[in-house]
Amino acid sequence: MIPEEYPESIRQILAYLWTARIPNSYKSPKIYRVLWQRGLEIPPPIVADFLKNFIMMSIFSALLLLPFFLLYALIFLGHDVFYSLIFSLFFSVILTPIFGAAAAGFWEWQRRKYQIMPWQEIIKYDNL
Repeated sequence: MIPEEYPESIRQILAYLWTARIPNSYKSPKIYRVLWQRGLEIPPPIVADFLKNFIMMSIFSALLLLPFFLLYALIFLGHDVFYSLIFSLFFSVILTPIFGAAAAGFWEWQRRKYQIMPWQEIIKYDNL
């Protein structure tokens, strides 16, 4: 059930998560599956610590917010490209860490709610 092309540490974590009683979408979000297929060893957000989740969620939100605000400024505000870029950069820089912190807090809360071990402990436990 767990693809062979995923890194070994990710396969160990996913094997643990499939035994846990949590929603399937929490076990392996789609964007993470793409990253794992590329060989990146990024733990699923439900087992990652707050800092890792903050960084990953901030990157994801920046990739979504920057084009959104750029299109918004170009279409609805009627600015030229330079002012639209400044507008989109300004709001993306302000909102990206807020969204990153909110998402990281959500995953931290879910990990505690479902009593899931952090990823370092899962790998350490599997290697015993």
